[in-house]
Amino acid sequence: MVFFKKIFKVCLLSMLVCLPVGCNETNRVTKAETLASIIDHYMEEQLALHEIPGAAIGVIKKGQILYKQYYGLASPVHAVPLGEEHLFRVYSTTKLLVSTAIFQLIERKQLHLEDLVNTYVSIPDSWQSVQIQHLLTHSSGIPDFIYLDAELSNEAIWSQLIVKDLEFKPGSQWRYNQTNYWLLAQIIEKISGQTLQEFIWEQQFSNRKEGVLFSSNSLEVIPHRISKFIYHPEVKNYYLSTDNAGSRGFPGNGLNISMEKLLEWNLLLDRHELISEDIKLKMWSPFNFSDHRPAFLHGWASYGSGKFKSVGFSGGGVSAVRKFPSEDLTILIMTNGYRYKPVHEYLVNSIAKMVQSDLEDPQKTFQEQTLNNFLKLDFEKAMEAYERTGQDHPTLTNEFDLNSLGYVFLGQESYDKALKLFRANVQKYPQSANVYDSLGEAYFVNGDLELAMENYKKALVLDPASKNAKHMISIITKQREEKVE
Repeated sequence: MVFFKKIFKVCLLSMLVCLPVGCNETNRVTKAETLASIIDHYMEEQLALHEIPGAAIGVIKKGQILYKQYYGLASPVHAVPLGEEHLFRVYSTTKLLVSTAIFQLIERKQLHLEDLVNTYVSIPDSWQSVQIQHLLTHSSGIPDFIYLDAELSNEAIWSQLIVKDLEFKPGSQWRYNQTNYWLLAQIIEKISGQTLQEFIWEQQFSNRKEGVLFSSNSLEVIPHRISKFIYHPEVKNYYLSTDNAGSRGFPGNGLNISMEKLLEWNLLLDRHELISEDIKLKMWSPFNFSDHRPAFLHGWASYGSGKFKSVGFSGGGVSAVRKFPSEDLTILIMTNGYRYKPVHEYLVNSIAKMVQSDLEDPQKTFQEQTLNNFLKLDFEKAMEAYERTGQDHPTLTNEFDLNSLGYVFLGQESYDKALKLFRANVQKYPQSANVYDSLGEAYFVNGDLELAMENYKKALVLDPASKNAKHMISIITKQREEKVE
């Protein structure tokens, strides 16, 4: 398709650090050109395969921009080419800037992680034990406004939230929650006397508003802003996302930013011009959850293990910031949609190993190759490749990856391929209630009530407590009775 053609590219060749000792300028340029051509080829292939309308990629190494490139279209509907003037809506990647804003206030001693939230904003008595650090780490237990009617005003949403009790003891567990960041924004505004937008413009960007704005309304008309496009399998085309979280969504998902500005922000963070190194390390330190200990930092997620751990966050299935602190490497990805499933984690992994081969996550590589095989090859050949890898590297295969692929094709209304994947998973993992439940769902969606019932019953035998299997059996039973009548 024509809109996957690369339309803009900047690769700062002269900034590439020369790896071999004593190499000359010619070698340096050659290495940069090689890296650029490898990433170019990979990205063009992936955008075409996954039908991603447009993307921007940025790579920073040791304080220098190694690579920056734009692909495709800002809008597949209107065939608008994508360039450096465009702003992407990055969804939850926004939270990295809000977390940094909190730590800017901490560095100035205007705030402390252990401060109670009610020191700054009025909250219900039952929430009084919640601290700033609980909001940052999604361990507050406060109810999430995302489950309430999105059409309601901020005041109406708040009135519904404050009559609810905490869902768990603060600090005990991780549960992703947009209300946490709504409260953090209010705290930033209370202390600074500025709106969240004004504070971030002034404190985190040298050129204020240009290339950075906040809007959680995908339908708001903003010059050069790219919203997310969603593929509709029935019409075989994209439509513009209509999600709108209002101003309460600004701190959780409202950032719209150009690649130029996201690169600038990351360089300032790396140079400790936003916060000091000590404060940044505190922000990137693991939070000590009392009940169970997921790998989550203070507003940032932790990825990988061992020597090459990375930190960052992703948003909306369309953006990712990933920093490898030990290697002083940052990879930035922003896209405006996808056809099958989010692949930003795969893109990060593949680009990281192109820059430095030992940064590869084998599990991510295998997941990407498996997905790509089932998109490119016929089912039998893709399954053969999957089985072959499973025999050579048994730790890489599991029931969840095949299940996930089944849902990819079920969502695309490719029922035959989805059913084959779910059936293959049942054969591989016959003692798993989940695989029977998924196969039952595929048969149900495809209109085969008899086989759906059969598989839900098998799921219930393996897991008698399964609420979903019980619920679906009752639905199928009712539909059968209605047909008889």
